[in-house]
Amino acid sequence: MKRLLYFALFILILVSTTMTPQTLNLLPVPEKITLGEGNFVLTHSFDISIKGNPDKRIYPYATRVLRRLSGRTGLFFPQDFLTEKSIEDTADCIISVEQPGKVLLNEDESYSLQVFSNKILLKSKTDLGAMRGMETLLQLLQNDDSAYF
Repeated sequence: MKRLLYFALFILILVSTTMTPQTLNLLPVPEKITLGEGNFVLTHSFDISIKGNPDKRIYPYATRVLRRLSGRTGLFFPQDFLTEKSIEDTADCIISVEQPGKVLLNEDESYSLQVFSNKILLKSKTDLGAMRGMETLLQLLQNDDSAYF
């Protein structure tokens, strides 16, 4: 009888693990995730634009994110570093920030990250939220035999 119980438990665990949908391992865990169809394919022409009214700390931070992305993919991007003049509507990744953030308890660090097949949009109330969103973007990086997406 115990054997039958163990066998049934094993089958139940096996079936439940194979039926779970693919989950994203993101930290911190986002409040809401909506997965769509398709991928944004990362190419050597990838660039970032920062719009709005962020604190100046976001520019070197975004440059470091670009370097980390280059290091993980082996792609060399034409954009050397980001500055306050890095404002282009045609950029592959557009980061919009409403105001500078303050490092305080209960500061709004929320963000909205939308990845389309031709563009990435990151919107945040504060630059701190945009920085969290860039980290999430790095965590979402995947690859197959032919591309990074």
